[in-house]
Amino acid sequence: MVIAVLGRQKAGLYMLRGYTIIQLGLVSLLPVILYDPDNLVAGPSTFRLGDWEGKLPDYLVFGLLITLSVVQVWVAFNAKVKAYCHVKTNMNIMR
Repeated sequence: MVIAVLGRQKAGLYMLRGYTIIQLGLVSLLPVILYDPDNLVAGPSTFRLGDWEGKLPDYLVFGLLITLSVVQVWVAFNAKVKAYCHVKTNMNIMR
């Protein structure tokens, strides 16, 4: 997908938009998936990076994921990104 976007292919634009829609659906279902009553863990989420351990509240994690998703939707459906891809270039990304 990255090669198709860098090559200014329409296929890259379609793949980027498809990936964005799938990711938006998964982010929308994230609270339901994480708060399954059988797997419910009370307390903040713990993140480990080497020896460092950080605890973040869930609303901060959800807010960050939602913000990143909104930015990706804005980029994928922006008119300038659509203009960046050539209309005459076909769907063959290996060309």
